[in-house]
Amino acid sequence: MRAIDSYTDKIEHFETMTFQERRDAVRKANLDYKQHTKSTLKAIFRVKPAYDSVSEYSYKNNWGKYVECFTLNQRVNMREPSKKPRSKAQVVASEALANNVKAQSKESRAIELCNKLVEVGAVVIDTETTGLDGVAIQISAVCCKTRRVLYSSLIHTDEPISDGAYDVHGIDALMLDGAPSPEAVGHELGKILKDKTIVAFNSEFDHDICSNTFGNARFLQKKWTCAMYEIAVPAIGSTNRYGTISLSNAMEHAGVEWVGEAHDAEADCLGTVDLIKAIAEV
Repeated sequence: MRAIDSYTDKIEHFETMTFQERRDAVRKANLDYKQHTKSTLKAIFRVKPAYDSVSEYSYKNNWGKYVECFTLNQRVNMREPSKKPRSKAQVVASEALANNVKAQSKESRAIELCNKLVEVGAVVIDTETTGLDGVAIQISAVCCKTRRVLYSSLIHTDEPISDGAYDVHGIDALMLDGAPSPEAVGHELGKILKDKTIVAFNSEFDHDICSNTFGNARFLQKKWTCAMYEIAVPAIGSTNRYGTISLSNAMEHAGVEWVGEAHDAEADCLGTVDLIKAIAEV
């Protein structure tokens, strides 16, 4: 059902009226209490909420974001659209403005970033951990350009693995027997990542985990690119009220399939690389 239908059912010839006639007819019919989004108010009545208007109703859209609504009583009338045909220069200017806005959109910047990451052969990092504030017990690194696994290893630790973490990745202490030490892994990663741009799906989390594990390793001094906040959210949208999206959801939206099992560091790296490549090709 269209928003305008709630008026056309009650006011005769509503769709053919001018914006001013619609506003007058709605007020006369005592229907000016209805709540609408800003875009609906503009489309139906050519009005916008007054500067000091306070929304008394909102709803959560499909992406988990809250959308504010306003009534016709809270309006400020907008200028009526001109009926004069636009000149050729105006048409050209409008098209140029639209193209510029599109080029500067968050989605376009995300696509541009993906292309750059592929071009420079950025490296995607992912970790599995002892817990949310723990250390890494598995880490992988995959090249964005070639999809080649540059490094993948379990990491020995004496720290206990939380039940919650084990339920996620299935790695237990016995599996870490004989695994290389954090110092050895950090040394190998340092050589691989020396001149590379580093990406992680949730870079803040993985960077913190790597700091807990490898101390002040040189590759931790670089700025990491966050594939979730800098790519997936602007290109696909968030899926919850926190403004985030999981790797699984992002891959599903982008039509990317898993290679391996989720919550394995190597599989998560490959999933992130494939997500970046898919968005780069949009």
